[in-house]
Amino acid sequence: MNVKHFYFVEKDVQDGHYTHMGIDEILKRVREIRKAKGIKQEYLARELGMDRTNYSRKERGMIPMTVEEFLKVAKILEISPFQFFE
Repeated sequence: MNVKHFYFVEKDVQDGHYTHMGIDEILKRVREIRKAKGIKQEYLARELGMDRTNYSRKERGMIPMTVEEFLKVAKILEISPFQFFE
């Protein structure tokens, strides 16, 4: 699967239009939230059971991040996973 073509679609309840958020935008939010909380990639990588290089590649979209990993990252960052989509 090419992660560059993976989108989350949401219907706007006010105007009924659909919007989408690409994986690059979601990963950008992951990075922004991580940095805002002062958490290093090394820490997240260790908590996810991988080395920093692999985590960095996932955060940059070079290799896919699984849904399970997204959920674990949200838990580590102490946020709702939905915040990645705002």
